Amino acid sequence: ATQALNRLGRNDEAKEALESALNVIDNIALEYLNKQPGLLRTAATVNLLRGNIQKADTFLTQYLELKPLDYNIRKLLGQIKLALKEPKEAEQILNRAQRWRSNDPEILYLLGEAYLQMGRYVLAANTLEEAARLEPDAVAIGTRLALGKLGIGKTDDAIDELEKAHQSGQFNSSSAGIILTTIRIKRGEYEEALATASTLKARHPENPLLDNLIGIVYLSMQQAAPAREAFEQALKLDPDFLPASYNLAMVDVKQGNLESAEKIYTQILQNNSKSSRALMGLADIAIARRHLDEATTWLVKAVGTSPDKVEPQARLINLHLLKGDKEKAHREAKLLKDKHPENPEALEIFARTHAAMGSIAEAVASYRSAVKYAGFSAEALLRIGQAQLELDDFDGAILTLEKAATSPASDRANAMLVRLKLKLGDTNSALLNADNVLKNSPDRALGNNLKGDIAIANKNPKQALTHYQYGFNKEKNTNSLIGIYKSYTMLGKKSRAFNVLETWLKENPRDKFIRRNLAIGYLGAGKTQDAKKELEYLVNTGDKGAVVMSSLARIYQSEHDPKAREYALKAVQSNPGWPVALDTYGWVLVSEGEPEKGLKYLREAISRDNNPLIRYHLAVALSQLGRKDEAKFELERVLRANKNQEWMEKAQKLYEFLNQ
Repeated sequence: ATQALNRLGRNDEAKEALESALNVIDNIALEYLNKQPGLLRTAATVNLLRGNIQKADTFLTQYLELKPLDYNIRKLLGQIKLALKEPKEAEQILNRAQRWRSNDPEILYLLGEAYLQMGRYVLAANTLEEAARLEPDAVAIGTRLALGKLGIGKTDDAIDELEKAHQSGQFNSSSAGIILTTIRIKRGEYEEALATASTLKARHPENPLLDNLIGIVYLSMQQAAPAREAFEQALKLDPDFLPASYNLAMVDVKQGNLESAEKIYTQILQNNSKSSRALMGLADIAIARRHLDEATTWLVKAVGTSPDKVEPQARLINLHLLKGDKEKAHREAKLLKDKHPENPEALEIFARTHAAMGSIAEAVASYRSAVKYAGFSAEALLRIGQAQLELDDFDGAILTLEKAATSPASDRANAMLVRLKLKLGDTNSALLNADNVLKNSPDRALGNNLKGDIAIANKNPKQALTHYQYGFNKEKNTNSLIGIYKSYTMLGKKSRAFNVLETWLKENPRDKFIRRNLAIGYLGAGKTQDAKKELEYLVNTGDKGAVVMSSLARIYQSEHDPKAREYALKAVQSNPGWPVALDTYGWVLVSEGEPEKGLKYLREAISRDNNPLIRYHLAVALSQLGRKDEAKFELERVLRANKNQEWMEKAQKLYEFLNQ
């Protein structure tokens, strides 16, 4: 009655009802009360609502003696123990509940708080990270667990509630802050995440978990140097704080410091030979070195140490795919899926093996099942959505991404939906998704950039230019800049377009992305020497990418420079499946009098991209090999494309020559 009256706004009547209930409870003999579970539960609830936490604790402890399997009361008592600063008792109570329901984020959140209070930072970090991963429930934890609001409703804005809990400094504020930081990272709100984590660190300067958290924020911001400093600071406070060691090793791998990462993982294994995470880390290093058999050995060990975990087995299956052993990957994926039929990661890897085997219908069905069990895990939904796009399951991708659009990764999901709908020609619907991004993140450039992309698709470069410039005014980012460049190009203002990128590079000379775009733009405009200068600058500053290598090879080939072959080969080695690189190398070989060798690469290129220029190169190779009829067949297909290009005239002349 008290709760109902509170909801109706009849607060005075609610207070009277509460006082009446307390009087009734107080007049019941304790010997009788302790034998009646229903009355004990009522007594605890009434005292909790009144703020008598100690009495509520006494009644609920007795209640669990009679009803030890009551999950919700066990959860509530664990929270009360934390409020009373009794973390060991809370851990004992909550651990039993966690064994019953291992994926309840509320239990994990409370256990994380217990570990924090006990100073067991590694366990706290792992537990709270898992709670945050189990979204969307983790987002609402602060709402559902607020002691003052138990049983009397909850707010609509869970993030605001977590922020209040974090700012309050109350018993669960550290956990709320950690959860809040994690959610903000997933939403792409990095500055806000860093501010929250930094506030926590100021409150608890000796807690290594918080340095680790700050490092994770910096990693998400692509700032490796401050991330490294944060992880190293965590290890100064506690050399045995493994999460920071793992993260430090991960930074080393990303930066190519493989020996340093290997040393960290090896040290971890000396102390804990069953660390599946360290074993998987060593596998990552072996893969980076292209030592795939060694990587297999590490992952087999990881599976052996954690046979019930899905991740090590999924990683091993992915490695089988990388090595080209599709059948073995598929067999093991089926076993994993059968063992974990409702695990989204197991279903996802099973779908991936179907796709690798060419079983597209089965892959589509498996990915859709994975979505069903993925809940609202943002990263999983985005990953599955991308896989569905690659399988041309556009209907499935739209459903998956719309689901992801309700998660903390809503902006990324909406952006993917915009690009998909533009591909399908549905610009009106794409505009709704772009508007959602603008509404969610009005201070970011992404929404404006997406609207610019839509205007480009609608062949309205003037409108696109306005959108991209709005975005660039909010954030000086390269996506807006490229949009401005494209808009000017479409408007026929090529000099203005080039000037936009050239000006940026004067202030940001290390921006390889913009320099690559400028070089490709120069090539398209026939400014070969300008393009060559930019491309050689990129190579000299460490850019070994396929785009740069292939473009330079084309220029060198036109200048009869012997370096053409070297750079074309490097392009293929950098990206073996890219048809442009395959065509470039194949054409260089043909031009140098090796048509049979070049034919292999040109065949592979045309199988990946039905491009008339590649087909012309293929026809030339066949002609040089004396395979006249095959060459004529390819040239007929080229000429039907009716491209207004210089090489098309050469194709016509070759066709006429072969018909003589």
